[in-house]
Amino acid sequence: MARIAFTAASSAKFFSPRPTQGAAAIAAVSVTRMSSRAKLRSGVGGIIPDLLVHLVGIVALQSLDNHDPHGKLDQ
Repeated sequence: MARIAFTAASSAKFFSPRPTQGAAAIAAVSVTRMSSRAKLRSGVGGIIPDLLVHLVGIVALQSLDNHDPHGKLDQ
């Protein structure tokens, strides 16, 4: 019976998660993800998507203004 208990205790230690895969690794991934988001929100990463959305909106409105329901474009 003592041998079974020893084997169970040994395998429990072997299969337990390593400390580097715990909180420290999760924190490192979280910091990387947050800094990437901050870079996208600031500087060029934040300006270009906003500008594209604005330009696409202008083009869409112009095409709606020029559209004739009878199939002819206003000139």
